[in-house]
Amino acid sequence: MDGEVIERSAIRYNEHGKIVEETRLFDDGDTSPTFYTYDGHHELLELRVESSPGEIEHGDRYEYHPEFTDKVILHEAYLTDKKVIKIVRHEYERVDDKPFLAKSFSENKESGVSYRTEHFDATKHEDNISAVIYDSDNRVSDIIREWYDEQGRMIRTDQKSRNPASDPHIEYAFDEHGNLCKQVQYLGGNLYSSWEKKFNANGLEEWVYGQNNTGFEYTDVFTYEFYE
Repeated sequence: MDGEVIERSAIRYNEHGKIVEETRLFDDGDTSPTFYTYDGHHELLELRVESSPGEIEHGDRYEYHPEFTDKVILHEAYLTDKKVIKIVRHEYERVDDKPFLAKSFSENKESGVSYRTEHFDATKHEDNISAVIYDSDNRVSDIIREWYDEQGRMIRTDQKSRNPASDPHIEYAFDEHGNLCKQVQYLGGNLYSSWEKKFNANGLEEWVYGQNNTGFEYTDVFTYEFYE
């Protein structure tokens, strides 16, 4: 089926292969650029989206752990006037000589809602708990559990909250090459969505079939051309 191009993107990279500018070009002539800046370790410091050149729409700023330099310890989201609307902080601990995310704190500056999350190693927890989320009154809001196979791949995750009708349950499957090839998601015990993928000999997606709880189905088929 033929169609008209309504949007293009122009991307500029730095010498380290990181995107520094991505401009969306619309068929009506409007443009929307996004700018990226990085620290000395090539980690993202700021992402700034402009509705038009020079007009900030929204953005995100990041700070990293001084020792574990790829681990975010502060994430701030802001709007047009650079007013911060959300803050997320992370605390890491050294476990088996590796960084482990121990606690997270999230605050929505607009709604005043805040949460604290305590993280665990689900592979070592007797109840497979990976996280417990507390509200601002220090009451348990959600409990997240995860299950892994012998190769350390997540094969199932459950989230229990105060609203069981919307609790997600997700199952994952892998093909013989280790590619994630199937995902099935339930909400409150009812099928919400699922998809399956097949990969070619190069490990690239060959086709994807998906469906959701409304009966909508889709199939995407991919072809590739390689150039030397």
